[in-house]
Amino acid sequence: MPLAELLTILKKRRFGVILVVMLTVAFAAAIALVTPPRYKATATLTITPKSADNQALIGAGDVAALLSTYAETAESRVNRARAQQILGRPLPGEVDTSTVGGTGILRISGTASTPQDAADTANAAAQGFMQSLDSNPLIVVSLINPPEPPTSAVQPRPPLIVAVGILLGLLAGISYALVMERVRRRIESPQDIHEVTDKPVVGRLPRQRALQRAPASLVWNQERMTGLQESYRALRTNVQFLAEGKRVIEVTSPDPAQGKSTVVANLAVALAQIGVDTVILDADLRRPMQHRIFGLENTNGLANLLTVRDPQIELKPSGIPNLWVIPA
Repeated sequence: MPLAELLTILKKRRFGVILVVMLTVAFAAAIALVTPPRYKATATLTITPKSADNQALIGAGDVAALLSTYAETAESRVNRARAQQILGRPLPGEVDTSTVGGTGILRISGTASTPQDAADTANAAAQGFMQSLDSNPLIVVSLINPPEPPTSAVQPRPPLIVAVGILLGLLAGISYALVMERVRRRIESPQDIHEVTDKPVVGRLPRQRALQRAPASLVWNQERMTGLQESYRALRTNVQFLAEGKRVIEVTSPDPAQGKSTVVANLAVALAQIGVDTVILDADLRRPMQHRIFGLENTNGLANLLTVRDPQIELKPSGIPNLWVIPA
């Protein structure tokens, strides 16, 4: 997918993407807050060849080659049991080891929920390992850096967790935008209209929450809707230009409750304001609204025209100059 197309999709779905990222980051932050801290203390040992008569019985290279074996020994169940005997209680933490390649340095670490337990675990494991090699005639094990209680936890690491949450949130947000673009095929912008038809866009009416929560109404006497009023004036101008002398304009929508009655009433008022004689014909026989918008009776109208042979229909003044209504 071209980058420009991806950016367009992300811009269209930006609110959903931002919400996904925020939820992911919040979840990561919650994990960082509820994860109990873990502390790590490390004992550093050196393993060197034992010499006799100024000559080493084994070479330093051989010790380095055996270092991984000694590391496994330090982590073994036998050494942990020996460490428990030295400590006089069960090991409060976990034991792990690391080595420095090409040397005889072995690090034995203890990880626990408190700094002192971490230090006790590492020290007991190191002492147990040294005891197991006391009788070895070929090597000498020395403790060169005893473990100390750490001052800060190694887990969790909130900055890292939040950074990973941001990265995962961005990936999830992009995936969400792409999936929604494939699954939810809706007309949401002029660009979407251009993809399915060559018909021009004659106007754009901004959303108003106050109108969504209330029945259809006029916007011309509401000070907070000056932007919407200008949009209706622009729609009036475009409709006049495109009508090219046509006298009938039909306003419809694919589903109910999408604003047809509001658009009809306010567009008619906009036309009447510039002196155009305008008649509203309410053809919504199931849910008529124009009589309610203009405060008129709905006892005689389009239904009479359709059912009575010689109906007596009158244009009902709307209360606005140049505008009349035929209710449903």
